Amino acid sequence: MSRSTLGAVIGAFIFLTVGVAAAVAAPVQLVLPQSAAFAVLGHSCGGIQESTYATGFDPASGYPSGVVYLSTRCGGSGRGGGYHTTTYTAWAAVSWDFTATVISYGATTAPAVDPTLTAYDASGNEVYDQSGGAYLLLAPGFVPAPRVTSVSPASGPASGGTTVTISGTGFTGATGVRFGTTPARSFTVAGSTSITAVSPAAGGGTVDVTVANAGGASTTGTNDRFTFVAAPVVSSLSPSSGSVGGGTTVTITGANLAAATQVTFGGTPTGFWVTSDTSLTAISPAGEAAETVSVRVRSIGGTSATGAGSRFTYAVTTPVVSGVGPSSGPADGGTWVTITGTNLSAASEVDFGGVPAYFSVNDDTSLFALSPGGAAGTVDVTVSSFGSTSAVSPADEFTYLAAPTVEVVDPPNGSVDGGTTVAIVGTGFTTATEVDFGGVPAAFVVNDDMSITATSPPGAAGTVDVTVTSDGGTSAVGPGDAFTYA
Repeated sequence: MSRSTLGAVIGAFIFLTVGVAAAVAAPVQLVLPQSAAFAVLGHSCGGIQESTYATGFDPASGYPSGVVYLSTRCGGSGRGGGYHTTTYTAWAAVSWDFTATVISYGATTAPAVDPTLTAYDASGNEVYDQSGGAYLLLAPGFVPAPRVTSVSPASGPASGGTTVTISGTGFTGATGVRFGTTPARSFTVAGSTSITAVSPAAGGGTVDVTVANAGGASTTGTNDRFTFVAAPVVSSLSPSSGSVGGGTTVTITGANLAAATQVTFGGTPTGFWVTSDTSLTAISPAGEAAETVSVRVRSIGGTSATGAGSRFTYAVTTPVVSGVGPSSGPADGGTWVTITGTNLSAASEVDFGGVPAYFSVNDDTSLFALSPGGAAGTVDVTVSSFGSTSAVSPADEFTYLAAPTVEVVDPPNGSVDGGTTVAIVGTGFTTATEVDFGGVPAAFVVNDDMSITATSPPGAAGTVDVTVTSDGGTSAVGPGDAFTYA
């Protein structure tokens, strides 16, 4: 066979599929693309020059293999002046498939090469070296089997119908695409390196995607795998009922739950976390009424079917108030009160003695309310939801405290230097927190609900009001609270 030297064009080749007659066959040069060459050489300051030598056919894959000598030159002015050039070199070990596409490459040490090597495989394919280049010549009638390098996406529902892009080489003339042993529903050859296929239905699990042509089927490997994800199954709920206000922690048991992407109660999405492929936990959202809804789990494999085991019943539960704290506050209102109990998450109204209050639900066992104004005395705090109101009990009582009253100050006068012991008579002194003489705090002792003993602070000459502040508020000024500094 007479051969002519082919010009080396890095990263670009001409490949003609061998026909029936040997005369139409054309050798293709085996090269290492520039990006891969730079990765091995480690320098990108100059153009890559390479000489490629075939070493034969790899015994494991059957594909051509060889070594590539790489060099590049870098130049510039160095210290002391003058233009200097440096040549960097490296060797790479490379494998190609029968379309001359690089399968693998990596740096290697300088090998002994045979610039006149010629080798044949069992099919009559030939690799040979000539003028610093390696060439592949396919045997007459030989069709390279396809090679699959990736599939995207790599998973889809077991029901099939996923459009999958298959990348690789040798796809021109493809005659079939299989997912495992099952043919694809359909496929379209987009070019020699790309096929679009529609996945068939399968029972689940991971399979190899293979492409076949007249030369055979692609070999399998980790890059061609596709996983069929089965649809989730909901078999039971625990508990299967909860408050219409939501907030119930529900354990969902079934199958194929690990890939869950959404959980809905009657179509309403809610928060959840996966514990295993057979179990996940969700928090029931608020319902619209007392009714039974289906709980469904969605994943890439589809959405779980409805059934008896997936039903959740929303119930209207009567709130229960078991405690309020603090249990007292001024009659003017404005006290933040923590209300504890059960079935509180669906609260629609909170009342203090029948007067609505502003409130905020914390969870099913507690909420916060701001006491409205009320008359002095004890009232019941009630919580309502969906027309049902908590029963009254001593545990829900809240006491509005009246503001203190100062009726007598004795003696009614004292020195501007202070220090006068003053008896203050009035009402509502039990929770007293401050006694003021004209706004100046004084030391004091609460004797009982009607009596306080205070020591007047220093003050300017003149008459001031003596006021008492307690949990119920501050006493109003009046003629009985006058104290004169003399």
